[in-house]
Amino acid sequence: MNFVRRKGDAGGSTLGIRYNFLRGEKFVPFFEIGGGILGLNFNVSRQRDGFSELGYGGIGTHYFLTNRKALTPIGAFSIFPTGGNKRNIGINSGVALFGLSYF
Repeated sequence: MNFVRRKGDAGGSTLGIRYNFLRGEKFVPFFEIGGGILGLNFNVSRQRDGFSELGYGGIGTHYFLTNRKALTPIGAFSIFPTGGNKRNIGINSGVALFGLSYF
């Protein structure tokens, strides 16, 4: 496949659930899944712009520094499926996030 790189953007909204495994005091691992809608403006060949559905899943952990603050690394995978449109190829991506959580 020959892809042409161009600038673009995407934005949307998701709804998800997170399950925390509350066994540890310092480390609290979790997994999360969700889905939503996404507006695409990628300007790439074989991908039509407009609205698409989005699915994601990930795993992570909270490392508590205090009773109310935790460092939170997450590894996630997201899928922008084709939506039954043969022109769209679907876009999959992996992401690593690192944040600070307040409880």
